[in-house]
Amino acid sequence: MRIFTFLCLLLFPLASGSSSVAFAQASAKWVKNPENYDLLRQFGERGATALAVGKDDGTLYLAGSGKLVIIQKEKKMTPLQIPIKATALAFCEDFYSEDADDNVILRRLYIVGNEQALVYDPEELSKPLATWKIPQGEKGAVVTSATCDDTYLYVADAANKVVWRFGGDEATKTDGKPFAIGLPDKKKNALGFIITNQWFDIAVDPTSGLVCAVNPRRLMIEKFTSEGYCEASFKPKDARGGNYFFGCCNPAHLAAFDDGRLATLEKGEVRMSLFSKKGEFLEVVASPKELGKKIPRDIACYKGKIYVLEAEGNSVSVREQIKP
Repeated sequence: MRIFTFLCLLLFPLASGSSSVAFAQASAKWVKNPENYDLLRQFGERGATALAVGKDDGTLYLAGSGKLVIIQKEKKMTPLQIPIKATALAFCEDFYSEDADDNVILRRLYIVGNEQALVYDPEELSKPLATWKIPQGEKGAVVTSATCDDTYLYVADAANKVVWRFGGDEATKTDGKPFAIGLPDKKKNALGFIITNQWFDIAVDPTSGLVCAVNPRRLMIEKFTSEGYCEASFKPKDARGGNYFFGCCNPAHLAAFDDGRLATLEKGEVRMSLFSKKGEFLEVVASPKELGKKIPRDIACYKGKIYVLEAEGNSVSVREQIKP
């Protein structure tokens, strides 16, 4: 009987485990273009820790080791010293009209660390426009991600299991803290984030303005309004009806395209996937065989491209969707 059971396990792996069949479906619609941009020379062995893409022209912003590096279209690199150890970056732009015939573009680059969030005009990086303090809580803050829209900056804090909202007409509450999103609240349909490590990512869906946040221990993604109401959530299933996201705590990374599609990266069996704005599985962009065992540090989306800051922080790879 024991021998029979052993043979069955060899021939028919348990559905709850990882499956090479499930991972073999990487899409042929995406092509990888690795670019190292000589980041090792700029950041040293520790590498860059955060990545953002300028939505107007695809300019890359990378931060780490007290430096900000800008990579423009012609791959020109401009290293700048920054006053904090950055763990997250966010870029946004807003169009508004001063009169009927003149449109103005307002751009902001946010450089965020565990203690402060700095607000910059990307055209003038010598001095921040504003500085916001990150609430520390009892154990201090661990900022893992930042995203923004034309009104607010959102900061993911893994230590305090919350998304902080900065800016707008109410930059802070009466107690001096920014607005908290994602704390357990039945009235707001918020379950509360369960985070057991430092993988906690967020992204704004440009089509709805909702803040998409991974809830890794629940193996799901949730979408919140700027007032903290959970409008939607999805926990995708695989072809056999099990959880699509593997392991105890996934996905690790999240990024949004302009049309609302979401790109995810998982740790453990490192896999990149694509979902519709409604949470419907679309395709596997890259399999564990392609990505290796180390989880990348950050991802960002821009015009059909997924930018990946690799695990060492010394290279950026670009996966671009092939046009039919």
